[in-house]
Amino acid sequence: MAIFNCSPASETTVTWSISGLSNPWRTQYYQAAYLSTSSAPNTTTAPSGILNTQFAPGSGSILSTPSVSTSGFNAFSAGNTYRLYGTVRNASGSYTNVGSVTVTMPSDTTPPSTNGFFSITSITETSITIFADGATDTGSGVAGYRVYYQLGSTSTPSNHHTTIYGRSGYATISGLSPGTLYTVGTKAFDNAENYRSDFTYGEVTTLTAVPTAPTVLNRINGGFDIQWGSVPGATDYQLDFKQTVNQAWQSTTTSLTWTTLNLGQWGIQYDFRVRASKNNRSTWGGYSGTNRATTNPRPPTLSGNYTNGTATLTVSVASGNFSVLVVDRYLRANNALVDSKTTSLNGGSVSWTITNGIQQYYFRAQSRLDVNNTSLYSIGSSNTVQFDRPAPFEWTYSGRSLSPPFVLVPGKVKNQNLGFYANAEEWNGLIQKVLAFRTYKGIGAFSYNSAVSGQQPRAVQFNQVRNAIAAMNTVGLPGPKNPGDTITAKDFNDIVACLNAIQ
Repeated sequence: MAIFNCSPASETTVTWSISGLSNPWRTQYYQAAYLSTSSAPNTTTAPSGILNTQFAPGSGSILSTPSVSTSGFNAFSAGNTYRLYGTVRNASGSYTNVGSVTVTMPSDTTPPSTNGFFSITSITETSITIFADGATDTGSGVAGYRVYYQLGSTSTPSNHHTTIYGRSGYATISGLSPGTLYTVGTKAFDNAENYRSDFTYGEVTTLTAVPTAPTVLNRINGGFDIQWGSVPGATDYQLDFKQTVNQAWQSTTTSLTWTTLNLGQWGIQYDFRVRASKNNRSTWGGYSGTNRATTNPRPPTLSGNYTNGTATLTVSVASGNFSVLVVDRYLRANNALVDSKTTSLNGGSVSWTITNGIQQYYFRAQSRLDVNNTSLYSIGSSNTVQFDRPAPFEWTYSGRSLSPPFVLVPGKVKNQNLGFYANAEEWNGLIQKVLAFRTYKGIGAFSYNSAVSGQQPRAVQFNQVRNAIAAMNTVGLPGPKNPGDTITAKDFNDIVACLNAIQ
């Protein structure tokens, strides 16, 4: 009578055989033997739940199958009890149930042989996510991983946070502090709840909190004061900046939540971002969002002239971008803006027709850049241009002594009791003063002959100056001179008085 033999070989395997066969174990008599979790329901149907199969050899003379060990496709767990069945199939294909055995597997008291590994899959300001895998266990099998963490650096993290169930899986440690070093560890355990005593561990630093994106606090000439939101516990901040059209970031660091950027660029768009460090720049958190701002245009330079009643102002910018250059006219009396004129050309000019009273105005210029529906003006205006009334003219000498050595006598008014004499330096100085008054009045230059050293001004020279003054004022002006006429001290004094009376 055939006998079904089955007993545990380990915590997860059994050894089985069928002995006492009526014929030798070979294909001529038997085709196969089966280990299963149920018996064959009849002679024509194989048992269900087959865990292992032995096929008969072509020859042999023993009356039993070999004794083999099997895990039954991982069917057995330590400490569990199973009802197992043995069945043979003869050469004609008929199934015969040999018997059954109740098997209790030994308890698993051995932890997994390896802890496996874990990898960091995500880090945020307040959480760390890991993936654990790779543990091995020859007993009841890997059941999962206990996940631990601890503040700082250690080989034995003590805070049990969560458990991963299965041969592999993810876990997230949450509720952590930003920008902080933690040690994360895992311990593998098996289905018999045997835990490894050691850890697989690693150090991880959470991200430092992200500051709010930088914004412009103040605009300065050629740069900005930039500010951003603070991060609790941050020791330093790194501000990155670059021209929008240039992909190379530059950076500056500070312990404050603002900094001044003297960029030396005008009318240029810049990008900004910032990040924080909580450990004196050893590690940095994530970047804030990126904001943009454009530097103000550069203040221009203004020059001008006043001729024939027209004030012409020329404006230019040394560098940078602008949309238009604006020239403003102000009243000197109260600094009130009168009007403005613009040019879009660098080095362009604007003009005003002012036949009288040019001295009541002054002019300044500014640059304007139109960007994103906003007009940015230069910080500070140009230099000031104004056309002032020339200072009064004064003679240097009253005349020359009447006796040898006929020295020049200093004085601001010519004296008829002295030798009346206007030397070349004095006369040419008068010509320049008349030219200045004519420019001030906006009527341009005049034709003249300069005085020659050692010679008295002649009638033609006197008339040139006299007529040039007459275009501005005739009150008290002496009459013209004919060749050979004497030019008296009174003539010299009257022509100067008429000139100095011009308003």
